[in-house]
Amino acid sequence: MVFQYGDKILFNVAHKRINKADESKNTVEEFLYTDWTNFTNLADREEQFINSMNFKGFSFSNCYRFYSDVVDRINIFNALKYQSDFETLNTKGAAEVKTIADKIEKIDFEILELRNKIKKEVQFNKKIEMNISIKKLEHTRGKLIEKFD
Repeated sequence: MVFQYGDKILFNVAHKRINKADESKNTVEEFLYTDWTNFTNLADREEQFINSMNFKGFSFSNCYRFYSDVVDRINIFNALKYQSDFETLNTKGAAEVKTIADKIEKIDFEILELRNKIKKEVQFNKKIEMNISIKKLEHTRGKLIEKFD
């Protein structure tokens, strides 16, 4: 689905499958959203993404493969927060890019949680321990981002 609000657009996709326990129901694997993008003033990475959505480059072997190509491009686009060249990420492969991006997002969440705990912590030594943990997580995050190059 593509949503438009004024000059901005947002892409949303989700792989769906038949529920294994109840075949009359469908199960959504994972919702993927892009950020809102100003369509009239595209950054280079956004323009590369829009150009990659040209259906000529998609697989036409079956509908699932075609849709998977759309999902792959959105996964790569979402990883452009960490590496600004779409083609570099595209050569890595969508599965690898998604795995790395998911790990980075998990680390970002852990860092945010630790920073919130630090604000509430009264013992200085525990604040230091949490800061050390944050530094280790930031280092790990940096190493993961380097894998995109």
